[in-house]
Amino acid sequence: MLHIILLVLKIILWIILGLLGLALLLLAIVLLAPIHYKADVSYDGKAKVRAKIRYLIVSMTFTYDQLSGDMNNRLRILGIPLGRRRRKVPDPVTDTLPDDYEAITEADEESAEAQVEESVTPEASGETGFADTLGQMAETISETADESALPTPEISYGDVPEATVDEDSTELLDSVYDIDHDERHEQQVTWIAGIVSKLIDKFEKIGEKILSFFEKLFETAEELADKAEDKYARFDRLITRFGIFWNLACTEKTKAYLPRYLKSVVRHIAPRKAKGHLHYGFEDAYTTGTVTGYLSLLPCMHGSKMYLEPEFHERVMDMDLHLRGHIVLGYIFRIVLNIQLWKTLLAARKLKGDA
Repeated sequence: MLHIILLVLKIILWIILGLLGLALLLLAIVLLAPIHYKADVSYDGKAKVRAKIRYLIVSMTFTYDQLSGDMNNRLRILGIPLGRRRRKVPDPVTDTLPDDYEAITEADEESAEAQVEESVTPEASGETGFADTLGQMAETISETADESALPTPEISYGDVPEATVDEDSTELLDSVYDIDHDERHEQQVTWIAGIVSKLIDKFEKIGEKILSFFEKLFETAEELADKAEDKYARFDRLITRFGIFWNLACTEKTKAYLPRYLKSVVRHIAPRKAKGHLHYGFEDAYTTGTVTGYLSLLPCMHGSKMYLEPEFHERVMDMDLHLRGHIVLGYIFRIVLNIQLWKTLLAARKLKGDA
């Protein structure tokens, strides 16, 4: 029984090891298989580009012609094209008309105009009948107006009674105007005292609001000062820790490694082979000379059939280039194997967490 269990565990272990080995093999193929690329670029007032990228069993072709405005791309797997090419849509302005297009002749136009004139006549359009109808309507309206005339009514206004003055109302008005002057004076004093008391209450409320506003303002200013002091202290601590991080041994080694790594990556991506002709000029001798110096430093310029023709007195651009190279993903991602870089990232993460 124990022997059977050990045999089953052994088989399971071998299966796991086989899967791990297969995964490592696939990873090695992906990282070490080169990505081949080549490009043909020509420019003579209009650009024309044809590029092809091939990686393992997948290839992609890209073409662009500025003169005709065509832009196409094609994906292939094991040489089998995927998708369909787009057919160019005919332009109704520049393209010719189809053969089955029938234009209207002059005879057809004349016959159509004659038919329209015969169909539209005064009798058919009803111009005469419309005038007679208007005359009959006018006569009918005038007869109806004469018969339905109504007599003007006579309005009698009668006798209007004369206005009289009531003696009781006169006595009531006299009694109202006989108010005592002392009583009126007391009413005025009471009214003024009420207004003054209301004004005093309003001023007291306004004063309380002003005092509460300034109290809140002072409290807010104290809170802002405390927050600013706290932020300044945190910023001071962050600056101090960043200075410590910047001077670590792993950081110093990473700072020395990154420029060399980036330079080598650029040289690796640059074309390995180049041939063609490049005629250029920028109307400035200094600029043209500087560009020529930078171009001569490219790796593809050494031992290749690349001819540079700078023009120092006029602006010109004419080229016919054929570039070829390859890129290895493992060479680019070798930075993940740098231990000092990982130490620097861990230190930076710790610095961010403490902040």
